Amino acid sequence: MLPVARILEAAGADGLCVATLDEAVALRDGGIAAPLLVLYPIPPDGAADAARRSIAVAAGQSSIVEALLASVSGDGTASGLSIELEVETGLGRGGAATDEVADTARRIAGAGARLGGVWSHLQEAEIPEITEPQVARF
Repeated sequence: MLPVARILEAAGADGLCVATLDEAVALRDGGIAAPLLVLYPIPPDGAADAARRSIAVAAGQSSIVEALLASVSGDGTASGLSIELEVETGLGRGGAATDEVADTARRIAGAGARLGGVWSHLQEAEIPEITEPQVARF
């Protein structure tokens, strides 16, 4: 993973995504300075480490977002935490419900963390009949 990340960073990649927090930590410890995003939910007790290492995390369900924010409140690391908010538009993988997105985004900002982006996971992007309703919900 590290040799590939070094090549991608040297080639000018804007950022890199990994599945888990330990993968992102390995890249940071290996000298990768590019923005890093962890795509799968991390344990709440890893949020402070992610914030200190400038590793963005993805989250969607309000319970997961709340747990992440609670783990960094009061220790001075909330301002370093960047959360990419996943919106559930039909795939069923745990993003924020469309009627909760604005409130969840406000809670992130209100806690002093950064709303790094908002995204959704499309079920089958190549099939318009499935994708168009997802895009409309987004």
